[in-house]
Amino acid sequence: MTYLLTASILALCACLTGAFPQLINGLSAEQKRRMDRRKVGRIAFVGLMMPALILLVLYGCGVDHDLIPPAVCIPFALGTAVAIQLSIK
Repeated sequence: MTYLLTASILALCACLTGAFPQLINGLSAEQKRRMDRRKVGRIAFVGLMMPALILLVLYGCGVDHDLIPPAVCIPFALGTAVAIQLSIK
C-alpha cells in the first residue's frame, strides 16, 4: 500500500512541477527569474516520475518491503535537486 500511495503522490507532483515549475520552493527569487521554465519543468517531471514508475513496477512484481520506497525516492530527489541547481547556473 505504501508503494501505491508514494507512487501516486510522486506522479501528481511530477505533473504539477512539469506544468508549473515555479512551484519549486527550493529556489530563490533571483533563481526563479533566471531559470528556463521548460527545462526545469522537464527535469522535475522526469526526476519525480521515474521513482513513481519504479515503485509501480516493484509493486507489480510483488516486492513488498517498507524500506524500498525511501530507498528509491531519496536518491532521485537528491539527483533532481542537483540537476535543477546545475541547470540554472
